[in-house]
Amino acid sequence: MSRTLNISRNGSYSITLPRGSYSISYSSPGFDNYTTSIYLKGNTSKNISILPASSIGTGINEFSGKSAIDTNSANVSSLIPYLNDSAISGGLNSNNITGILNKNITIELGKKLNNTNFLILIKQSGAIYTYNGITNDAGNGNLSLKYSGNYTMAAYTLYYNSSFVKYSTASGIHHIKFNMTKRMILNSTIMLKSSVPLKGNASVGESYLSGYGGIFSISPAFIRSNSIGTYYGYSIPSGIYRFNYNNAHYVPTNFNLNIAENSTYKETVNPYLISVNITALLNKDHDFRSLHSSSDFILLFSL
Repeated sequence: MSRTLNISRNGSYSITLPRGSYSISYSSPGFDNYTTSIYLKGNTSKNISILPASSIGTGINEFSGKSAIDTNSANVSSLIPYLNDSAISGGLNSNNITGILNKNITIELGKKLNNTNFLILIKQSGAIYTYNGITNDAGNGNLSLKYSGNYTMAAYTLYYNSSFVKYSTASGIHHIKFNMTKRMILNSTIMLKSSVPLKGNASVGESYLSGYGGIFSISPAFIRSNSIGTYYGYSIPSGIYRFNYNNAHYVPTNFNLNIAENSTYKETVNPYLISVNITALLNKDHDFRSLHSSSDFILLFSL
């Protein structure tokens, strides 16, 4: 035997049941289904915490609080530069989702941002979601929403962002236009220095920089090497970025950068260095150094 109940406006309900074991299931648009068991042996109350739906549309996933750059911050600013929780807060609650709705919406960023990676930040029912894609030749993208209700959205590319837009599925509008504004660009240089100077072994440019939680990969404006190290130059907005360096001759290196001004960052990389010291009969030291990757190798010496 089962019974369906509608909760009150404050999210509670009461029911009279005989003593025994029961299964309680909760289902509401915009939230993950929840099931639990309860044993009644007297008057009791039970608090149930439900979670916002992990997805509210095709490719639209909840922002968990940790971005792909492995920060421990539980706020939105770890994903999007210049954005914090308060900037997107206010006014939205579970009453904003009114039912199931599969609706395709065209989002417009402008023709100057055609064929460009973009990210849409969406707030619904107190949860924050992200959606990323690539605009077409006209600078438009598609967004598919599963639930009806009211939404707050903002659009981002690597070099542009928008103000927040309020959108209601009840409006019947199938098009959202974002007014994109170019962000201030900073010049940042990353210098990689080898911990053991090796003449004639300039490091090879096998690196990449990513931002916005790893969504955008950024190519350097220049790569230069000298006897001290290798320099990677970038022209990017302020924010948190992840730098990764992979070279067959060096230990893989990665680190986070919080870029807030024109600056130079220095990092030491460690080569795979094998050092063998042999003392000959004449008590002369011979130092043999071999730079090699982590694969097997053989060293041959002749004295």
